[in-house]
Amino acid sequence: MFAAIGIAYVFVTLSRYLRLALLPVVLFAGFSAAKLYEFSGDWRVAGTMTRNIAHSIAAEAAHETVYLVNRPDRYRGAYVFRTGLQAAVNIFAKSPAPRSIRSIFAQRVDVPGAQASLQRNSGTPDTYTLSLLDDGSQYFFADPTYVELLETLPRAATFRFREPPENADLFFYTAGNVEKFSETP
Repeated sequence: MFAAIGIAYVFVTLSRYLRLALLPVVLFAGFSAAKLYEFSGDWRVAGTMTRNIAHSIAAEAAHETVYLVNRPDRYRGAYVFRTGLQAAVNIFAKSPAPRSIRSIFAQRVDVPGAQASLQRNSGTPDTYTLSLLDDGSQYFFADPTYVELLETLPRAATFRFREPPENADLFFYTAGNVEKFSETP
């Protein structure tokens, strides 16, 4: 915006035709304002996602350790949870907050309602498959410390926990919120 003011000053002082000189400046300022409004909308959506996720984990976590599968990293370039998930959950926790939140996968979100599913594989204990159900969704491996990656596909990954999450809560991100994993749908 300050650049537009500087450009306007140069055009006004150097030009004899004030109306012609101001037209590019007005167009540039209008374009800049429209893009700023568009980007601020992405940050508002990311902020809502952040609040929903932190609040859900704080309200539903029953153990000291929480695994979060498919943590949203950013929404159209606006950061959601690169860092700070533990601190955000601590803010919303009414009872003792989980001591450790372990992120397994992260996702770049382009649509607020992007859906994912998490399923336990039958026959293999502590083996799960994460599937992103929307075209264009992308995940990336966040932390190999807690899981062993068994298979990857463009929108799915199969993994096994290094330590069974028996005394931990398992959450996964889908459609703008986190859900606590349950064996039954």
